Amino acid sequence: MINKIGLIGLSTMGANLALNFAYSGVEVVVFNRSADKTKKLENQKNIITTYTIEDFLNELGDKKVILLLVKAGEPTDETIKHILPSITDEDIVIDLGNANYVDSLRRSLLIKNYYVCGISGGEKGARYGASLMLSGNIKYSTELEELFRIVSANDFKDNPTIGYLGEGVVGNIVKTVHNGIEYVQMQVLAEIYSILRFYAGYDVVKISEIFKSWSESKQDYLTDIMSQALSDPNLIDTVMPKVDSKGTGKWTGQMALKEDVFSTFISYSYNLRMLNNEVLALQQNNDINIEKLSDLYDQAYLKALEEGLSIISKMSPGVDLKEVRRIWQGGCIIRNHLLLTEKKSDNPRFIKLFSPLRTCDLPLPVLSMMYQGALLDVIGTVGNPLLAIARDVFGSHGFYSKNGDLIYKEW
Repeated sequence: MINKIGLIGLSTMGANLALNFAYSGVEVVVFNRSADKTKKLENQKNIITTYTIEDFLNELGDKKVILLLVKAGEPTDETIKHILPSITDEDIVIDLGNANYVDSLRRSLLIKNYYVCGISGGEKGARYGASLMLSGNIKYSTELEELFRIVSANDFKDNPTIGYLGEGVVGNIVKTVHNGIEYVQMQVLAEIYSILRFYAGYDVVKISEIFKSWSESKQDYLTDIMSQALSDPNLIDTVMPKVDSKGTGKWTGQMALKEDVFSTFISYSYNLRMLNNEVLALQQNNDINIEKLSDLYDQAYLKALEEGLSIISKMSPGVDLKEVRRIWQGGCIIRNHLLLTEKKSDNPRFIKLFSPLRTCDLPLPVLSMMYQGALLDVIGTVGNPLLAIARDVFGSHGFYSKNGDLIYKEW
């Protein structure tokens, strides 16, 4: 059992994870580039503070286990450059940052036992129980799973939400896609807020109560977050419609494009954050069926989940998607009771639920795209035969007959 670790990076996630380990009985040697964050952990139970990388490494001694919670990109590379001369083939380095899998592949060539571990749950999850997506050399995977069980949350059946997902950097891929799904889920909830407030005429307090009830009935984390965000009814109308992004939604879309996987909902949800148009919606007072709207949210969640899992499956064909769904059930931003099932979205049902909202004169971009996607699945790509023929007309590219023959026609 690993009972002593090093942790570099003491921003919100790193500091709280250090406290989680320490209060669970693991000795944690910590280092941060700026000393002020290190000082905050002085005199904490089971935490050893160090102020130089040399002291940090010396304190760990032989057979080091080092966790990196450093900003993705160049800061992580700089950190690795400083510790690399002291790392042996028996040492373990685990990157828990939101790294791009391409960067992690490059780093894994420098360190024999280089692991990646996606972590979800924010500040609260890091301190009291997170969802952890581990991958890397199978040699130490069992030991590391035992270590991370200490700081994980529990799934819906009370099992730790830590899972070893395989060799390589699949942990990065799964975490990146998790964040892509999160973009869609948040956008859908923002659109449902728009429906409730500007189509149905509900006040902010009532909408907050609806989201709170959904969070309880659906075991859904983000609806609880939305309820909290609306808890001050006077705040929302003072906020600029500008939403920043840290890039993981973009990376998810890039992975999907690389592997030719449909990722419209994730990519569009990321693109929508680039807009910050002034809000000029007029409040209407139309009847709305809350149960049907709740059902629509469930169907939208399933569509986002299916899109994300298909990207993971294409990027890492051997990954156990059932295990991924299990890991996401606790301590995780996108946790929802539907992760406990293997239900698929019901396209005819989605069409029926969304159809009454098509003429509500509100921008519902992702829900509308999901509606169109459902129509495509039910009715088919009606215009594609024309596109196929047109390509042959201008470029002699040929087209396929229904029996699979490639045909070239003289025009």
